[in-house]
Amino acid sequence: MPVRSLKDAILTIKDGAGSPAAIIVTLDNGDLAFTIHQPANIISDRGVLDHARKGNEQPMDASFSVQHSGIPAGNVTTGTVSLYEMLTKSGGASGYTSAEDNSDVWAVTLVFAVTDPAGASNETITIDRFIPEEVSYAEGDPSTIVSCSGRACITAPAIS
Repeated sequence: MPVRSLKDAILTIKDGAGSPAAIIVTLDNGDLAFTIHQPANIISDRGVLDHARKGNEQPMDASFSVQHSGIPAGNVTTGTVSLYEMLTKSGGASGYTSAEDNSDVWAVTLVFAVTDPAGASNETITIDRFIPEEVSYAEGDPSTIVSCSGRACITAPAIS
């Protein structure tokens, strides 16, 4: 049975428009991580632990890094938008619509799809309303590493 790897994955980053603008990043090397928060309020009865109640919803954290052979700027002639531009709403992406309605922050939707080479179990992780709070770009040879971390205004990703 073939083993799935990042070479079987793509990362799609979409804006929030009705028919969203998107970029597709093929992965050779990189990662995706997320943390969900499920806070609980511990209730004491006269100093003795008694029970717990569900706490307030918290935004989830997410981060990813990709080995990328692109450049920070998109191609004006072909109308393509770069990964950096999509994450920072700059250049060709400056007119895109945020995935976070009624807000002044830039948010996107991350769709991380892994295809099983054997065709048995494909997997998709969707993180809506992701706010790229930190974007780093490290130029290297033969490729560049783009890393991004932030929070999403949802409590957990959709996994299918």
